[in-house]
Amino acid sequence: MLRFFVGENRENALLNTYNKLYANQNIIPAVVTNWLLKPVEVDDVPIISLGLVSSNESLYNDVA
Repeated sequence: MLRFFVGENRENALLNTYNKLYANQNIIPAVVTNWLLKPVEVDDVPIISLGLVSSNESLYNDVA
């Protein structure tokens, strides 16, 4: 996971990251294949995650 400073030019950051990855492919472990560089915006990250549970199985059991 990479983090960049707020306001940093996104295109330059992605280009520099791709350049570093490709320039160092010979030292990336062979088990790492088909890697993907996917930018995530601050707005795409959840602020809170909730998990709801109940002791009444009929409320959440998806078996009809």
